[in-house]
Amino acid sequence: MGQPPIFLSGFPLEMLLRVATHLPLQDRLVLSSTSSHFRRTLAPTVFRAISFTNLNEFDTNSFDRVTFTYGNHVQHLRFKCLLFPNRKRQSPANEQNEDQGEVVIEEGMEDDEEWDDEEEEEEEEIIDEDEDGGMWKNWKKLDNQLSETAISLLQGKKLPHVRSFTVEFVPERNFRGETWVHDEYDVRGTIYISQAIETMEDVAASETEFLWRSTMAEVWRAIALNPSITSLEIRALPPNYTTAWYEAPWVNFLSRLERLSIGLWGGDNSAGWRSNTTDGYIDFLSGLKDHFYNHAQNLQSLEIIADAGSAYGGSEFLFVHYSPLNFGVENMPKLRQVRLHNCFHDELLREFIRGHSTTLESVDLVNCRGPGMEDSEVTSWADLFEATRRSKPLRLNHFAVTNGFVPMTHEEEYGQISKNPDKETKKAAREAKMVRERMKADPSLKLFHYGYVDDKYGMVFSGWDVIVKRFKLGKDQIEYNLLMDLVKENIARTTL
Repeated sequence: MGQPPIFLSGFPLEMLLRVATHLPLQDRLVLSSTSSHFRRTLAPTVFRAISFTNLNEFDTNSFDRVTFTYGNHVQHLRFKCLLFPNRKRQSPANEQNEDQGEVVIEEGMEDDEEWDDEEEEEEEEIIDEDEDGGMWKNWKKLDNQLSETAISLLQGKKLPHVRSFTVEFVPERNFRGETWVHDEYDVRGTIYISQAIETMEDVAASETEFLWRSTMAEVWRAIALNPSITSLEIRALPPNYTTAWYEAPWVNFLSRLERLSIGLWGGDNSAGWRSNTTDGYIDFLSGLKDHFYNHAQNLQSLEIIADAGSAYGGSEFLFVHYSPLNFGVENMPKLRQVRLHNCFHDELLREFIRGHSTTLESVDLVNCRGPGMEDSEVTSWADLFEATRRSKPLRLNHFAVTNGFVPMTHEEEYGQISKNPDKETKKAAREAKMVRERMKADPSLKLFHYGYVDDKYGMVFSGWDVIVKRFKLGKDQIEYNLLMDLVKENIARTTL
């Protein structure tokens, strides 16, 4: 007689779960939909995240049912905080008739998805985006609010295994129009949401006057009470302090974090001026040290995503509108990974990396630039590489500088070809062509980006002449190669 057929449903639970972990997410979803048995068995590998907004509301019974069914499986929360300007109050009758949306229990999230730059989750189910009205068509709330359901989820109630959290701030019309802030020029919003430097008293007054400010404060207060979060990702963080950041629960919360990613909001006023031309924005960037970095004593991974059009980092010798990358050499003593996007490296970053040479294992600089000036007081890429290497970082096994296309001429940066180029333009084009040809002949050569910030508008531009000069000088490449040699040595030593 032949062997009896073997059915997957007959596998021991532990074996089935182990098999499931080797399946792609989509295959797990398909398998879990074949029967109630697989649905229950694979739930821990499928139902991994909850997405919600500050306006979502469940009745108590529904919330209890959802958390009872899926609460033990959920490991990640995704929260969109919808922000609205001050408007006239809506009538209670209209408020009651509005759609409250729904909390979405997401099927699937790979273990390493949390900070994936390419991640595209189906979070639109919550907000109901469409071509006619966009994300705001079904959200006509004229008051900011934080529902009881949102508060419970933010605080982690009945979600014992959640360790990671993503919070994204979504202002209506990107802070344009209506009344977002009080100012003498009646500009209402845009970059002027951080027009002036605020004291703690100013922050408290703004939260009393503007509901979007008080909503943000209550969100941070709720998150600070979540006892299990060790990984926090912030997207589009508005450049405004909150009273919650001055309180003990916030300090205690940050001291427990192991991973922190901060994405900064930035914009323009529709006339060319960027966020970093306002005093409040520069002060806010500087204040991140007091409100975040100083308290993150257990942090192992830090990511900063600056707004691509508003400078973060740089040098006082070069920029009028800038805030240095002042993380504090004494802060984050357990830091192992640093990942910066759209920043200018500077003297303080150099000192920070050197001060963490005994713990740092990985450094990623993505679309970052050096200050575009030939000055002994300004940190070049060579200075950064040399300082890192001389600090003898024995654990460093990864150091990457990643840029897209690095322009060396006006034509390369803006795609505009001059019909009647002058002598200097022709010379710049010849030098750029020479650099491209050398890089093509030797793929190991790198072109390191330098730039500067416009004194009037705060716009970020490439320093074409400095980029070419530094490439021809070759010192950046030499120090980069020496640093890469050290990294390779560290890898070889740890793999023995």
